[in-house]
Amino acid sequence: MRRRYVLAGVSLTQLAAGLAGMTIAIRKGLPSDPVGVHLNLSADHLARNQIAFGTARSAPGVMLAIQAIATATLLKGWSGDRPSSATRRSASRTSTSERRRSRRASWIRRSRPTSTPSR
Repeated sequence: MRRRYVLAGVSLTQLAAGLAGMTIAIRKGLPSDPVGVHLNLSADHLARNQIAFGTARSAPGVMLAIQAIATATLLKGWSGDRPSSATRRSASRTSTSERRRSRRASWIRRSRPTSTPSR
């Protein structure tokens, strides 16, 4: 449980740094230069281009949005369709013990002589 909150804290810090970097880059007009491709992007459409390419100081807006969603999910606690491993273990133990009881009961039923009602 503690690891989840530490990870969420680190993710929030990184997200805040990315948003601050994006704000600074848009104000100063610093376009991105993705992986040395030298696209020579103009600063005129910087706010629009940052969604896909990012800025000189931040990751692309799409990645920041995905990170925000993932961090919120991490803080909220995932309640997906898959049960946790502890739940799966206890469910498998329960089903195993139920199977044993069922086998034992069927063995007892077979070993007892059945009495037929007399007329």
